[in-house]
Amino acid sequence: MAYQHPKAWKALLFATLAFAANFSVWTLYAAAVIPFADQLGFSHTQLGVLLASPMLTGALSRIPAGLLVCQFNPKKLFIIQMLLCIPHYYYCL
Repeated sequence: MAYQHPKAWKALLFATLAFAANFSVWTLYAAAVIPFADQLGFSHTQLGVLLASPMLTGALSRIPAGLLVCQFNPKKLFIIQMLLCIPHYYYCL
């Protein structure tokens, strides 16, 4: 059996929860946008751009986030990143 670090399960749990929380924000945006798009009369292209914007900005923000991890404590950056998700949950719910 391979060697396992004592806190490996804890790290896996928090990484999985963070992954689920961050992707659920995108899902909440998609669910919240549909009624507004109908009311505002968005075309299919406008709706697609609106729904793709969070994914594009998330992908582009990974570059500076990766650079910050090299300079600062990854645990603190993880906490900050998760705290930044809270307003999005509040808005969508």
